[in-house]
Amino acid sequence: MTEYAKTRVAFGHPIGRNQYIQGYIVDSWVELEAARSFVYEMASRVDDGADGRREAAAAKLLATEMVGRVADRAIQVYGGNGFMTETGIERFWREVRAYRLYEGTSEILRNNIAKTLGL
Repeated sequence: MTEYAKTRVAFGHPIGRNQYIQGYIVDSWVELEAARSFVYEMASRVDDGADGRREAAAAKLLATEMVGRVADRAIQVYGGNGFMTETGIERFWREVRAYRLYEGTSEILRNNIAKTLGL
């Protein structure tokens, strides 16, 4: 998204100068860094002897939901080009949607985490 926003010109200037585009990119970067830190924290807990089921479910839930939002934002940044097969963004969007299904849907992960919380 960042490189595209720097090079795609609309109305006489790069779209990356648009605050909405900047917001999409910044929000995506912040969520990515937060998810990365969370995944490392959950892995550290497992290394320290935690059971791992809740930690793995929580890490997958957070990361896959995050990447879905990032993919949606990428489509917004690329606009109509985001649906063109040449950019690869539409493929990314399709693939990340499936991540919320593999190895347990987000709903199942939430159920499993709720059980570990005594709910």
